[in-house]
Amino acid sequence: MSNKYDSFQVDLTNLEWLNIELSSKCNLRCRWCILDHDKDPQYLDLELLERILTEVSGGKFPRLQRIDFHNGGETLLHPDADKALKIIGDFKAADLKDIHIALLTNGTVLKSSVLKVLTERKVVDEIRFSIDGGNRQFYEYIRVGANWNKVSSNVERLIMSMREAGVGTKVGVICMVPPGKPQSTEWMSDEFLRVIEMADQVEIRSPHSWEGSLPEEVEIKAAWERKNSSDICKFLRKNLVVLASGQVTVCCADLLGRGDLGNLHDITVEQALIGGERRRMINLWESGNFKEISLCAPCEGYYD
Repeated sequence: MSNKYDSFQVDLTNLEWLNIELSSKCNLRCRWCILDHDKDPQYLDLELLERILTEVSGGKFPRLQRIDFHNGGETLLHPDADKALKIIGDFKAADLKDIHIALLTNGTVLKSSVLKVLTERKVVDEIRFSIDGGNRQFYEYIRVGANWNKVSSNVERLIMSMREAGVGTKVGVICMVPPGKPQSTEWMSDEFLRVIEMADQVEIRSPHSWEGSLPEEVEIKAAWERKNSSDICKFLRKNLVVLASGQVTVCCADLLGRGDLGNLHDITVEQALIGGERRRMINLWESGNFKEISLCAPCEGYYD
């Protein structure tokens, strides 16, 4: 049987989706999250941020559609988050008008300096909040360390401030519900609904384990056996992630940074995309040798 990705070309047209992590530090300890909190926190160097955005804004990657500012850490914990957002806003206004730029936050941190930047102009196209649960009890059970009153207040303040300023930034909510709960809003509490329904778009999900590194006691397992050589994972085909250290990995499910494609302090985005390590991983996938890809072996993959 032929492989629909036979002779898959590893070139500059592959990049459709870029994640840039501003902060590797997270202030929560969410259930089902594999982030290693014992590592020293790192924050993306702002000069490197400018260099990355300069490279991707030059038309070199013709299919680039989206840049997401998040990965494992909480984005707004960057000590210079306001300066980073100003840089992003400058590129958005000048060279990245046609690229969808989004920021994901857990909503626990909202400094006045950040709020000021986000309400002065359209810095990003969309701000998404991770607001899991369905009610206060489930929210604080899942998002260990978060306080519902504080987060709901921050979300409401940011949404109302941006709308009053008329900057045109859309608001999204990603809501993961506990296992066994339906992916709908009918059962959710009124106070929870009041907050998430302020958003322009709400995406309800069940817990997942794409990357497969959850501890044994967590009863959410990766369906790694679903992988097949005729359907290359969407992350591996289309995504790159720049971690706060500058290290590049192949996908946004790799919170532990195990898929090392080099460091942007030493190489370019182009070199990471078409370099030998990514080629090796794709070739192994196409030949069905999944166990030889240490990052992908325990993962079920993500598909169109």
